[in-house]
Amino acid sequence: MTKLILISGGTASGKTTIAENLIKQLNFYKKTATLISTDDYYHEISDYPNKKINQVNWDTPKAINGQKMIDDIKILLSNKPISLYSYDFETATYDKNHKKTINPVDFIILEGIFALYFDKLRELSSLKIFVDADSDIRLIRRIKRDAKIRHKKTLTDKSFYQNWINFIKPMHDKYIAPSKHEADLIINNNKGNNQSENNKENNEQLNTILKLFNSQNLK
Repeated sequence: MTKLILISGGTASGKTTIAENLIKQLNFYKKTATLISTDDYYHEISDYPNKKINQVNWDTPKAINGQKMIDDIKILLSNKPISLYSYDFETATYDKNHKKTINPVDFIILEGIFALYFDKLRELSSLKIFVDADSDIRLIRRIKRDAKIRHKKTLTDKSFYQNWINFIKPMHDKYIAPSKHEADLIINNNKGNNQSENNKENNEQLNTILKLFNSQNLK
């Protein structure tokens, strides 16, 4: 029977890294797992007439097509495949030339800032995890991530800081931080800067998750 694991937390809290490490551990136990992001369900810019990309609040739950996400998860849980298009953050559109099929697996891991927000998702889940990290640490990580992955000069981009102040931080405080109380497990992810510290903390995080797995007979 397919099980759903939800991993939430603020932007740049380390959700994806923890999810990827968890998948590796599940594979070690001969379990199949797939990673889906709530980012795969953002609305397109065309859904916001007369607005530019930087004028849209992408950090509110309304920016996500929650119903489609819930419907897709239900399909996977019923042992049927789904298809998703890749979302282009630069244009806020779906790339219709890049379509991926996600087949049924033992574990579905849904990660994203809104993974714990929707009641129906929580009801479908077997395990709910919240990755917690201080705001200043997440800000630094976000700057580095945008520069590396999304090729943005975030550090010198005034619009980014305006976005952080006007949208990202207040929406985190309003919608994401409160969802921490819905979690079965809260992971502190204020990890260090050197690799040995990161590896040690990653192992501790996985051990904590696996202990909870054992207690709930999820393996």
